Amino acid sequence: MEKETRKKALIAVLIKRIVLFLFIMSLLTLFLYGIGIAQSFMDHTQFFLLRLSRFWGLFLIIGAFYGILLETGLAVRRGGWRRLFSPLGGLVVYTLLGVWGGLLAVVSSFISAAARGNIL
Repeated sequence: MEKETRKKALIAVLIKRIVLFLFIMSLLTLFLYGIGIAQSFMDHTQFFLLRLSRFWGLFLIIGAFYGILLETGLAVRRGGWRRLFSPLGGLVVYTLLGVWGGLLAVVSSFISAAARGNIL
């Protein structure tokens, strides 16, 4: 028997790496914000980190949504019911990353608005 080699499309690999980059950057920004609270960073720096985390979160939502569309499109294009459920792990990961990006964007927006006094 021959071993079947599966190649992923270049766009799928690029989207996966971009989403991974956005996730790592969002974690790094959140880490720096946490350090900034403990080390008493200046207010401008804290607001910049919040704005940056909102930026990463929104782009993570967009990248994860595009990844979900791409994975389902590639699965349908391959055809067959068995192959349709093979990218299920990728879909779950993209969904979780999209939810993480949404939560990050909402929480950073809320913290920024509350710190400026715009809540209630």
